Amino acid sequence: AQGRRHSSAEVFATNVTGTEKLLAACARRGVDRFVFLSSVSVYAPSLAPAVNEEAPLGARDAYGQSKSTAEEYVRRYAQTGGVRCSILRPCRVYGEPHNQNTAQLLRKMHNPILFVGLGGYPYYNLIHASDVAAAALLAAACPESAGQAFNITDGRGASQREIAVTIRAITGRRQLVIPIPSRLVAYVYRMHALYKTYRTLDRRAKPSVQWKQLFIGQRYDISKAQRLLGYEPKVDLQEGLRRTLAWYEGRPW
Repeated sequence: AQGRRHSSAEVFATNVTGTEKLLAACARRGVDRFVFLSSVSVYAPSLAPAVNEEAPLGARDAYGQSKSTAEEYVRRYAQTGGVRCSILRPCRVYGEPHNQNTAQLLRKMHNPILFVGLGGYPYYNLIHASDVAAAALLAAACPESAGQAFNITDGRGASQREIAVTIRAITGRRQLVIPIPSRLVAYVYRMHALYKTYRTLDRRAKPSVQWKQLFIGQRYDISKAQRLLGYEPKVDLQEGLRRTLAWYEGRPW
């Protein structure tokens, strides 16, 4: 439900059990084409400047683990169930209608003060929902995509400062951007990652890598989707935020 944190059991019930049921239904009905929306969260934490689909999997949170497990079911059905499956791995999706990422961006649009690390970091990989939908249609129509996984992003991402500047340009509102020492921002993220590690009792997590990912401008390589699917992101950050704000004007978020 909107506004509350889901338990690990609820996340797995939706992303794993739900996916398995959909695949079984497709097999029973003779549906031979299935496009699964996974997530870049399935990848193991890494400080590589670019991550492609061959990077090691190893999610450290319940959401990423659930998506990774669901991908295993998808591959199994692709091999034995007579269903041709493709896997899309979007990054942080925003846009209309509402989701958690959109709510975060909307709050940034309306906050009179924004604190960012020196240099404009943290850095976010983003994609508008309409580009995800377009990628799904391309994958469904492309025979060569069966059995393949694809990163899906806007192709460039943005630092928090870029997002703030774009928001000011769209809304015309005066927003005070206050830079704070990057070491302080990094410390906060590191402590948050450590808290999550011990809260979940997951000793495999590497919080030092997880928080550093936000400060190196890491991107997810979309060249495979461009080459095989003909995918090209259409909605840049300014257009995506403009459309999002216009849609939400007068609506609760």
